Amino acid sequence: MSFVTSDEGSADLLGFRVSWANQETYQGLDYPGWATVGFKEFNIEFGQIDQARPGIYLTRYASGEVDRIATLIEL
Repeated sequence: MSFVTSDEGSADLLGFRVSWANQETYQGLDYPGWATVGFKEFNIEFGQIDQARPGIYLTRYASGEVDRIATLIEL
């Protein structure tokens, strides 16, 4: 499924996926911007999506959970 708004978006094609969201403040909490590039269940995450610190991470999404495979850069 693909969608694009002024704040976020996702595009899928044949198992390849690109997703992103801008930084936002919601109910007094700040959420950082992020982006992912993926193929099937594997992703390269840019920002602070599922990890405690911003950086670049290789992850795998399986059984409803995100597992970190490797930390490429942590800021």
